[in-house]
Amino acid sequence: MGEAKQDNVVLFSVHSTIFKESENLEGKCTKIESYEFNQGLNYHQLLKSMVTTGFQASILGDEIKSDHVRFLVQHHMVDVIVTTAGGIEEDLIKCLAPTYKG
Repeated sequence: MGEAKQDNVVLFSVHSTIFKESENLEGKCTKIESYEFNQGLNYHQLLKSMVTTGFQASILGDEIKSDHVRFLVQHHMVDVIVTTAGGIEEDLIKCLAPTYKG
């Protein structure tokens, strides 16, 4: 086997190992969508939207939905929520196609 042909076989093997066809998750999993700040700032809707904002925000959103955190927020015992800025790559990925939490 020639060297170029062998390189193509290796490249195909690597490509087929890394790139897999995605399963359609629409309707099966939560669609990842960000809060729309252009519609104004509604703190209740902002916190509610964290369930669908991204992986780390969705973890925080799940906790916000829990009774303990809901109690604290409703009784104004939480003064601030500190979070890191998300990775730019996640924002870019969300621009390319719908993304799902699954």
